[in-house]
Amino acid sequence: MNWIYSAQHMEYDWMYCVDRLLKAWTGYQLGVQMLSGGPETYQKAEWFAKVLAEYTSSSGNLQVHNLTEWICDILDNEFNLILKDNSIEWLASSLLKCRLWLKKCQKPELENFLSKLPSESVVQAAAIESQMVMDHSDEENSDCEKLEHKPQDEQTKRSSRRCMETDEDGWTTVIRR
Repeated sequence: MNWIYSAQHMEYDWMYCVDRLLKAWTGYQLGVQMLSGGPETYQKAEWFAKVLAEYTSSSGNLQVHNLTEWICDILDNEFNLILKDNSIEWLASSLLKCRLWLKKCQKPELENFLSKLPSESVVQAAAIESQMVMDHSDEENSDCEKLEHKPQDEQTKRSSRRCMETDEDGWTTVIRR
């Protein structure tokens, strides 16, 4: 009985961790907010969190590059979203690191890592700001490409300095500016 409780508790902690990482992922949250996956984007986002948790739990010896490709395929196929800001690699690496901490019962390391992530409200504010910039910058897309090559000054500014481009086929690309 104790083992079952522990397994259930670990599953709950893992789902919380996946959810927390997804909510701290600005590019993805911007895509969700902009309904990049169509009218069912929010349902797809819930589904993605569940399958991401299941996939990372059930796949033994999963490597960052394999998880990155898997996530890219889902974002491309389900959300029409292509992220070119290296955030998918960050997510994949973070997921695997957190999963290892949970398996090794290193909860203080996990909690410390999660506590350093930007809050959901900060990420949402950055996504809203990016959306407002996109709404007012259709004629300024060429400026966005010029800004893409500027060096990044601070980690905290990075999340709010994103540019989203939608091509004629409806594919949305989020890039750093």
